[in-house]
Amino acid sequence: MANDPFARDCFFPFTLQSDILIDPRAPLGGGGPGDFVSTCPVGASQDLFMADLGLHPLAPMNTGFDFFAGRLPADLRLTQASTLQKAPWMTYAIAEAKRHKGITEGEIAKIINYHQETGATFLKEMSGTQNAWCASFVNWCLQSAGLTKWKNSFRARAVAEDGNFTEIKSPVYGAITLVGTHHACFFYAHEKKSSKPICLGGNQSDQINFTVFKEKVRYFVPTPYLETAKKQIAEEKQLVSTAEELNTEFGIKTDAKKPASTR
Repeated sequence: MANDPFARDCFFPFTLQSDILIDPRAPLGGGGPGDFVSTCPVGASQDLFMADLGLHPLAPMNTGFDFFAGRLPADLRLTQASTLQKAPWMTYAIAEAKRHKGITEGEIAKIINYHQETGATFLKEMSGTQNAWCASFVNWCLQSAGLTKWKNSFRARAVAEDGNFTEIKSPVYGAITLVGTHHACFFYAHEKKSSKPICLGGNQSDQINFTVFKEKVRYFVPTPYLETAKKQIAEEKQLVSTAEELNTEFGIKTDAKKPASTR
């Protein structure tokens, strides 16, 4: 490795599971079972993903990472996103939630504009009633995981009109959740008392956070992921929690006195 231009003092940690899944809760530098141990701060000059590829430091499995993955032993190379057992786009959603820690859209936009990153370049801002960014956030996560965005990716309801996405009747972890026709987010858990969906999404009280939705919802998955979703529906029980517990667990600061809202 001495002459390897890719050699660094640290690697980004990810947990190896049955299909080389990425565990979004793997601690940076935590050294847990199966982790590559990071000994430098995220974003430091030694960080491969920042210094060499310019990628999101908290989410290694994106298109750029495929370049680095080719240097790993064959049995450690990442599989295609659509063949993973768990929704790989959730790695990015969770990483963004942890990164922004509940700051609101005006501050988020100083760091990243999800409209701009997903091709809706005419939407210069994320604040204001005409700039709702929930769908752009969802599509940014899908795009980052190497999956197809839906057409008119800035519109939540457009997911229901795109053949690259298939509606499912029961939710699975990471399912794209269409709330009414105006909001898109990711299913994460059922609410303890009501069994209503708790979703992780953007433009939820102007943040990226966990919110319970009581309105009518529909669920979609990328069509290449459909068989995996069916298997999950048949074999797995969904998490039961509360939005408050999840926001606290992931370090997302919310205002308990402020009612949840989207636009």
